[in-house]
Amino acid sequence: MTKRIGKSNVIPMSKRKAEIGSAASNLSAAQELVYRAMESKGKQRANFLRTALELSSDCVAAYCLLAEDSKSIEEGVKLFRQAVSAGQRVLGEDWETKYKGVCWMAHETRPIMRAMCGLAQQLQLDDQLQEALELYRKLMMLNPNDNQGIRYFLADGLYEAGCDEELEGLLNSKQWKDDPSASLKYTAALLLFRKTGSSKAAEEALKIAFKANRYVPIYLSDEFEMPKNPPDYYGFGDESEAITYVMQTSYLWHDTDGATKWMAESLADDMRKSLEDKEAVEIALKALKYEWDDVEPA
Repeated sequence: MTKRIGKSNVIPMSKRKAEIGSAASNLSAAQELVYRAMESKGKQRANFLRTALELSSDCVAAYCLLAEDSKSIEEGVKLFRQAVSAGQRVLGEDWETKYKGVCWMAHETRPIMRAMCGLAQQLQLDDQLQEALELYRKLMMLNPNDNQGIRYFLADGLYEAGCDEELEGLLNSKQWKDDPSASLKYTAALLLFRKTGSSKAAEEALKIAFKANRYVPIYLSDEFEMPKNPPDYYGFGDESEAITYVMQTSYLWHDTDGATKWMAESLADDMRKSLEDKEAVEIALKALKYEWDDVEPA
């Protein structure tokens, strides 16, 4: 006797295809709203982003922009986590295995890569350093060419965590040893100072860093106005690069006993010779030398 089959819970293939098509269409429409939000400010910007997420809860970029605009680190962490989850839904649970080594080159992975970087940075600000480091390491593994510049954030995090051996491995690796940016060079000098004090090796490393960017000591002095947000673009050796580096790492220098004073004493002659604004140089040198001393500069 044939048993009667009850009502099936399986979604017909035609309906599933329609739903997939609709989801893709909604995500595309949501992304268009994100582009409009990027050109807007204030409530209008927020409204575009909220509407984008109403259209598609998988819109990674909308979460990321809301996270960047958030007024608290906690809210930023929450939104970036949502962004990463959305990216995982879009790419599939096995996306890390599927795209390992080719991330970023496969354009569909870029939203989640940006979200992971944003989450790591917020976690670092929230003193959740170990989780931040895990994300930085994962991003470097997924994208060995490091198109995002994760190596700079990883280096800072490793220094802060006291992972000196791993940091030395990064700084001296064949891939990044000749990195033209000032960031790794200044961090290498700071690491040598922390390990060996004002040694010849540390001073030589600092002078190499100064040649890469002569403006870093000026902005590290905290005596000159800085923008609220890092520059969108910078060139090797220019002031924008110095501002970007100082905004990301000034706390490392200030939290390392004697580091800014050592910088002032080691680079005084070089700064006076190579920088045109002599008044700014003297102000910076005095601030670097005395900033963390008990005696205020005269």
